[in-house]
Amino acid sequence: MRTLRSTIAEIDPLLALRQVQTMSDVISAVESPRRFNTDLITAFSVSALLLAITGIYTVVAFSVSLRAHELAIRMALGAKRTGILNLVLISELG
Repeated sequence: MRTLRSTIAEIDPLLALRQVQTMSDVISAVESPRRFNTDLITAFSVSALLLAITGIYTVVAFSVSLRAHELAIRMALGAKRTGILNLVLISELG
């Protein structure tokens, strides 16, 4: 700052420097509202994604709990885990 002020004073002694800031400070002040909005939207997006994942998991878990006896009988008759998984996923997501 002192170097800048002395250099400007040598060029034009009547020129007054009031708000001297670094370029990074200026850019940071301009970009901070945009950065805040981006962070806020990101937080809402992540929470919406977590709610959606939790909802899907809950619906599938509830469906499987209702069909527990059917799935147990299928496993007792020799169905493999991949077959049971495919049955659950196809019936819930299809």
